[in-house]
Amino acid sequence: KMTRAFYVFILSVLLIILNTTACKKDDKDVLNIISVEGNSMTEYNKDYIPEQGIFIPSTLWQCEGTMYRTFIQLALQPSAGLMFEIFTSSNTEQIPVGTFSLGSPCAEGFTAAFYPYSGSKTTGLCFSAGAITIEKDGDKYDIEMNLTIGDECGGGTMIGNFNGTLTESQD
Repeated sequence: KMTRAFYVFILSVLLIILNTTACKKDDKDVLNIISVEGNSMTEYNKDYIPEQGIFIPSTLWQCEGTMYRTFIQLALQPSAGLMFEIFTSSNTEQIPVGTFSLGSPCAEGFTAAFYPYSGSKTTGLCFSAGAITIEKDGDKYDIEMNLTIGDECGGGTMIGNFNGTLTESQD
């Protein structure tokens, strides 16, 4: 009888372990950290924390074809700004959701710019490749980014996440 109780105990422990490891919610990477790594401007290489986000809703933009532009700006600490312009051919929502590839203005996809606000540095980072994914859950947005910094801007990567509310700009 001792062995049967032992096997039942072991089986229940294994089931508990299996249950807790298999049923984890879709574990996102760390939320609300944007990291710059490998840039030749070493003072840019750090973790930035998004403090707030604003947006200008999707509006018809001056392009050859029909194209809508949504503007998102994230204020980061230490003092920096990250801007995205998302271009889509349809105007279905204020902020489009989905995965967008880095491109050029007036082409389906997005453009991005990063500027530190500190000291005399006026040059920001330019990007040569990458993607962002925007998801919406209630009034919260989740923006995953994986961007390659252009060689002419020192190279490296900007990888991270914004998770929070975006406030409509009153401009």
